[in-house]
Amino acid sequence: PRAPIEDIRRSIDEEPDLRMDDFEAIGGYTWVGVQARQLEGESQKWEEMGVRAASDEFLKASEYKFKLIAEGYGTTGEDVWQALMSDPNLAVVGGNVVSTSEGSDSEDSDPWLEKPYYNDEKMSAVDVEIREPRTGAVVQLKVIGVLDRIHENSGSMIVSKSILDDAIPFPIPITNYRFRLADGVDPKEVARGMEASLLEHGMDTEVLEEELAKEAAGAKTFFRLFIGF
Repeated sequence: PRAPIEDIRRSIDEEPDLRMDDFEAIGGYTWVGVQARQLEGESQKWEEMGVRAASDEFLKASEYKFKLIAEGYGTTGEDVWQALMSDPNLAVVGGNVVSTSEGSDSEDSDPWLEKPYYNDEKMSAVDVEIREPRTGAVVQLKVIGVLDRIHENSGSMIVSKSILDDAIPFPIPITNYRFRLADGVDPKEVARGMEASLLEHGMDTEVLEEELAKEAAGAKTFFRLFIGF
């Protein structure tokens, strides 16, 4: 955050050891801690919430799967992300933000959206508001989709970064980037090159394929021990 990259594509293009042709898509986001509540919900308590404020490039390239899409906002993920790019007052939430069904979730989960339910077959858009705790700035949003619970955003919200840029009086730099590489490009080599070339910005890279393989290896070890017993 103290040395943000103002223009990631230009930064890559200016580095002799990096090639723009290696990248199929580039998108950025930053995590912002906010408080959230449903406008027409019975409980008007502000709940702590993590928001991923994403660039249009990130939204356009996203392939996250949706469990529910609000009526009137299309039928595919592409429709939803296009809606967020066209109207920054829209948002999507992860599956753990809503209850599975009425009275079905355990005490360990803490969904704050009272409706829809995760197991519903359809949903209507839900009016919510978020509050930035340091400034007190309040932004009203309309939730138009619920993401599948299987991925990393299951307990958070995704919005267009532009809505927070307009509401918060200090700059919110992009602090995280995702890179989709072109076919045949070695991700390890690109990761090393990115870290070396953008060291002044504190670039720290992870090859997601490797991280997923590590997680899978741990799970496989557990199941093998379980089967052995």
